[in-house]
Amino acid sequence: MELRRAIVDGQLFVVYQPVVSLQATSDHAGLSPHAAGVEALVRWRHPRKGVVPPGEFIEIAEETGVINDLGRFVLL
Repeated sequence: MELRRAIVDGQLFVVYQPVVSLQATSDHAGLSPHAAGVEALVRWRHPRKGVVPPGEFIEIAEETGVINDLGRFVLL
């Protein structure tokens, strides 16, 4: 229930983590680190517990079906 409430109350937020590739690109002769994309990582700022690590709520979200709502939140 708390996780469903977190979505409604705006307690979730997204941080973006760059994905870096070390593969050669067509415009570079050798290996050159470059941004290959980003990962969107959802976080939960709980009003009493502070920031809850995803390892503590993602599995519960999957088991209860809330994972679909989390996915929608991240994509919007």
